[in-house]
Amino acid sequence: MTVLSRPIGLLLLAGSLLTACDSEPKRTQVQAAPTPEPVQYPTGPDSATAVAALPKQRLLSQSVSRHVFSTARDQDLFSLQLVGDSVQRAVVRFCIISAAGDTLWREQFAATALLPTALRRAPAARQQAYMLAQFRGFLTQKQFVMPAVPPGTAPASGVEAGVWTELQQTGLPGFRYAQGDAPARRLAYLPSQRKAVAF
Repeated sequence: MTVLSRPIGLLLLAGSLLTACDSEPKRTQVQAAPTPEPVQYPTGPDSATAVAALPKQRLLSQSVSRHVFSTARDQDLFSLQLVGDSVQRAVVRFCIISAAGDTLWREQFAATALLPTALRRAPAARQQAYMLAQFRGFLTQKQFVMPAVPPGTAPASGVEAGVWTELQQTGLPGFRYAQGDAPARRLAYLPSQRKAVAF
């Protein structure tokens, strides 16, 4: 199944920019996960059609959307892919690409990381339904918070004081997501490093 509910113009943009998700990023966060062979994304005027025609056992589902993130003027592209031979054995690929084409964030993790502990021993069908629901809700508008770090907020653990001060001063939105039972992770753009940082 493929989640491609955006206008064709957005799909054309996504087809052109998704190549950056497989290239060397400026910021890479990769967790241990079974890694399939890289999917080569075509570019050009027919990219949307070509991406949709990728082998079904490779690209199981995809979601792309645009949101204000690294600048208040332009919208960046958020891409989420579910790649593998089955949902239970798939890898989730998540990347953020700026309106200028720079890769601001890239990571991948096993799709099973979306499962809470309570479902680790559940029937495969129930696990699959839950993982797909989490995948579909990953890029919804409610995952974005404004501002990313309100002024006066106590520093997050492990974040340098200078970085925290800059995050509070940007006034830009942040993005949050959770994996299983883990606390929600937050991402925000750091202008001085020209990339997204996690906290």
